[in-house]
Amino acid sequence: MIELETTRVNRTADVLERAVAAGAYAGAISASHIVLGCTLGWIDPRHPVWHWRDERPALAAWFNAIAARPSFEQTVPPPL
Repeated sequence: MIELETTRVNRTADVLERAVAAGAYAGAISASHIVLGCTLGWIDPRHPVWHWRDERPALAAWFNAIAARPSFEQTVPPPL
């Protein structure tokens, strides 16, 4: 089950990497930007062994940019 879920989440992250690299998340912020940004931010403290950034530089750069927005910085939940 763990192998199946690992494969699934990596495949999803790879699709997001290609979408971000192709410009699908460029432009004005929408609900999908917010959801993706919150999801990626949620992953880091809860799944520290999954290094999603390592093979996905466009997605990592996109996340770093959205996470630096004041609206995201001001709403980061407290540490676990």
